[in-house]
Amino acid sequence: MTFFIDSAITDDIEFALDKLQVVEPRVLGFFGGITTNPNAMSKAGVTSFREMKTHLLNLDAFLQEKRLNKSHQWNQLEIHVQLPISTMSSGAAAEFIRSILDLQLRSSVIFKFPPNLHLLSRIPSRLDIAVNITGLTSVQDCELMFMSPKVKYSSLIIGRMEEAGIDATSHLRRCKEYSMFRYNNDIKQTRRIITGSMRTPKQVIAATHASTIPTIGRKVWDLMTEEDCKLFADQFLSPITVVFPSNRLLPISIDDRNIKLTNDFFEQMDAFGQPIFDTFVGDKIMEYTTKLYGR
Repeated sequence: MTFFIDSAITDDIEFALDKLQVVEPRVLGFFGGITTNPNAMSKAGVTSFREMKTHLLNLDAFLQEKRLNKSHQWNQLEIHVQLPISTMSSGAAAEFIRSILDLQLRSSVIFKFPPNLHLLSRIPSRLDIAVNITGLTSVQDCELMFMSPKVKYSSLIIGRMEEAGIDATSHLRRCKEYSMFRYNNDIKQTRRIITGSMRTPKQVIAATHASTIPTIGRKVWDLMTEEDCKLFADQFLSPITVVFPSNRLLPISIDDRNIKLTNDFFEQMDAFGQPIFDTFVGDKIMEYTTKLYGR
């Protein structure tokens, strides 16, 4: 089990880790890294691709410093980096990935993609990447995304689901029932569902209990009381209970609200990510022009 902090701001990460340190320091051993998206980058003041690269280097240095200074046995931490816009071509996405990999971050980079397996299939195999499919609104979609061997995580936006009137609880219950079947023998890893866009501590506790990986933003950390933090820690420190699926795993109904929510999610992310994408394209045009014609 693990958990992520959903922020690109070092003060937010520090705040969350310090809060858990006070209540139950043992749970810090389950910290897995951070998740980001264009919205998170915007909150951190990032408005261009160059700024994004610099910020990722700073985040990586911050995480590695924390990793060295803490007594907890943290394994390799992860930084989840989302494509700037969901409508990128496969060629542009591949070039973006190369540019991020060229930073040679010491943290493991997980690339966040929209739920488009066709786009993912066109990323060159020589780019050996792990992927988190984000913006999903049903457990069925989460499981479907695992058809690609590149997909290590799929992400349910449960807080937004509840706001849209979608019963996230039924999807979380199914997450727990399916959790024992996600080991992929070909790539020797277990694929996991991340639960994000949290709005309340109650959602965090429920998501953790459902054997998903919660990624928790600053607003929820602010709301979490000492009792909430203890309940959260207990999910990691108590013995794991295995839930065997029933013989009749009927599909959970989805409707237009699920589709609209995913579309709205990426429309919002694309608006935040457009300046990063535009400057990314501009930088690449300048780079190739310089190679062809010199300065």
